[in-house]
Amino acid sequence: NDGSIVLACGTGIEECDTKTGTDKTDCVSGLGDKRTGAIARAAGNWQSLVIRTDSSGDLIWQRVDSFRDSESPPLASSTAAHRTSSAAEWALQTSDGGLAVIMDEVNGIGLMK
Repeated sequence: NDGSIVLACGTGIEECDTKTGTDKTDCVSGLGDKRTGAIARAAGNWQSLVIRTDSSGDLIWQRVDSFRDSESPPLASSTAAHRTSSAAEWALQTSDGGLAVIMDEVNGIGLMK
């Protein structure tokens, strides 16, 4: 063990009702996430965020994922109709040293390895 830490969670905007002004307009339009490279998505549409930090808490890597069936286009070129909620809940180290992430999917439970 190198002392690093892996964290998993869902990332998204719960709802737009409490926002005002341009924040609310952007939220309703699916543009509430202002991070560089963020994909437009409606409020309530979650993605999974998994990060790894070193023992001091400095970011080593981060990854954002969302389940999509094999017939859907990649997230970056998808439409709102293709996007479903997918929130990471737990990250576990596997016996081969890899990671498994338990996902809370809009249509059930998922496992990402």
